[in-house]
Amino acid sequence: MFRFGKPPFEELSIEDYQTQYANGNHVDHLLLDVREINEFTEGRIPGAVNLPMSQITQRLEEIPRDKPVVLVCRTGARSAQVATYLKQFGFEKIYNLREGTMGWIRRNLPLER
Repeated sequence: MFRFGKPPFEELSIEDYQTQYANGNHVDHLLLDVREINEFTEGRIPGAVNLPMSQITQRLEEIPRDKPVVLVCRTGARSAQVATYLKQFGFEKIYNLREGTMGWIRRNLPLER
């Protein structure tokens, strides 16, 4: 049986994200939504900043290296790809939000529009 190795980044559940970063916890971090702009404007997790996956390579300097970066997309797949990419460029504090925005919506959590 073939198994994938452990990803080079840490995954956060939505509940862990809320406990550690959201809900007034105010831990300094960047919630980076890597969906395309049309997806982002339809609804996003409060506080998210948009940097589409298609632009990551050209805009690496906009991503902080001195604080945690939590990546999110629709389901967690694209953000996991971006997390792997960023780790290859030496970013240390990279986290992927498991289940993405759809998991957030399934829990009836608020969205910004």
